[in-house]
Amino acid sequence: MQKQGHRHPPYVGIYFILLVLTAASILVSFVVHREAAPPFVFTLSTVKAALIALFYMHLKYEGRYVIALALIPLIVFAVVLFALMPDIIPYQKM
Repeated sequence: MQKQGHRHPPYVGIYFILLVLTAASILVSFVVHREAAPPFVFTLSTVKAALIALFYMHLKYEGRYVIALALIPLIVFAVVLFALMPDIIPYQKM
C-alpha cells in the first residue's frame, strides 16, 4: 500500500527522456565542431545524471539531509575541477 504523499516515479517517461538526451548528445557530437562539442555533451550528461539521481535513486522524494549528503561530493568535485583547470587547459592545446 502506498503512502498518500508519495507517488510512483514515472520510470518509462524518464527512460524516454534519457533516450532522447542520449540521441541529442550523439547528434551534437556529429554536428558541432569537435572543439566546441564537449560543453554541449557535458551539459546534456549533467541533465541526464540529475534525472537518474532524482528519479531512479529516489532523491526527489528524500528529505533535505539526504539531498545535502548527495550534494556535498558534487560541490567538492566542482571546487577541485575549477582549482585544477589552469593546469589542465594548457595541455589540451598541444
